[in-house]
Amino acid sequence: MARVRSRQQIPRIRRRARAEHGAMIAALDAGDRAGRVQLCRDHPGPSRVASIAAVEQRQGRDQAR
Repeated sequence: MARVRSRQQIPRIRRRARAEHGAMIAALDAGDRAGRVQLCRDHPGPSRVASIAAVEQRQGRDQAR
């Protein structure tokens, strides 16, 4: 069941990661160092979850072959 939930979350997590990357670039362009540092600190959590879900999804496909 956890694997199914992870697969369903991947698009949402990817959208969030894209938005966060955009915010980091905007902070960089604006010269907002403190804001960029905070965004970078907060960012890896969702990326880690998405990476683990993607690996689990690939493993599931490989095992089905």
